[in-house]
Amino acid sequence: HPEQLGLGCMGVSDFYDPADRSESIATIHAALADAFPPGAAAGGRYPEEHLRHMDSEKSATAS
Repeated sequence: HPEQLGLGCMGVSDFYDPADRSESIATIHAALADAFPPGAAAGGRYPEEHLRHMDSEKSATAS
């Protein structure tokens, strides 16, 4: 998995030959898709959905 290799911690072309811009962008998109799949552990596409769910659980149990 790219995120396990620290992708994004240094420039895509630092210390190497010049990078192909479209290949670099595709690599970053693939890493982000792998690190943050739709509907991941938060229970929805966006972290805010998980936070809203927590608030409603808290208010439901506090009553």
